[in-house]
Amino acid sequence: MLVLSVTCGLEGVKITCGDLRRTSVGAETLTFIRLEITILELLASSEKLRTPASVLRPSQVAHDCRKTLDGFAKRVKSLSWRPGDPLTLERERQDAARDKVLEFTREQRSCDVKNSWLQRSDHQFLRRTVDRRVRAAVAHRETHVDQRRRRFVHCCTEEKQAKMEERLKTLRERRERERQELVSEKLELQFR
Repeated sequence: MLVLSVTCGLEGVKITCGDLRRTSVGAETLTFIRLEITILELLASSEKLRTPASVLRPSQVAHDCRKTLDGFAKRVKSLSWRPGDPLTLERERQDAARDKVLEFTREQRSCDVKNSWLQRSDHQFLRRTVDRRVRAAVAHRETHVDQRRRRFVHCCTEEKQAKMEERLKTLRERRERERQELVSEKLELQFR
């Protein structure tokens, strides 16, 4: 809910705009956003005043004050020497604290993004290293298996050849024995 407060005095008109909010406890607090507009600024903006108050002599300002708007002062007082409103100061402190928290949150998010990127990069680096090592091990194993297969094929052909030669030799010897036996039988039959 927006609250508007207008204060009239010898210094001028002060218009304060505040925001009525409910806190978490449920109590209503009035936080003010100070917006001070003096008659001088109002008149200058509506072009009713030809010269600003800083140019006018004090007698002219007093004279013009009586003429315009029922004697309200047109001089703008500097806000630097006046103590601030406690609610405004509290609001400024809260805003400063909120800004610090927001800045910290932004920095934290950027650090989180950087850290997650670094972790992903490290994970990818590690995964690629493991993949390279696995591929190298598989390639080494395949070459080792191929070498063993070639040796086995070579050995098998040599063994087969040796077996065939051995079998051929035994078959020749057996045939020769059988032939010798047959010849000896025939000779015996013939000489009997």
